[in-house]
Amino acid sequence: MTAQAEVANWHGRRAIHLGPLPGQSKDDHAIMAVLKGTAFHDGVIELDVSGTPRADADPTSRGFFGLLWSYTSTEAYFSNLQVR
Repeated sequence: MTAQAEVANWHGRRAIHLGPLPGQSKDDHAIMAVLKGTAFHDGVIELDVSGTPRADADPTSRGFFGLLWSYTSTEAYFSNLQVR
């Protein structure tokens, strides 16, 4: 995990808020959490995503969010979708 995760309330719904780890440089752009102990098969993945730039981000920087699945701990294999 490269993020600090906390349970939050987003528009009246239970959510997970991901933020940078304490001391994490703004130049380390990856903020990621891995959901362990799950087994996905054929089906549908639904999620609502909301994002804002980090408080210490350069005002001209742009970012994106994504979803990875079939992720291995060695990062040798995964499927992903990224939205900008």
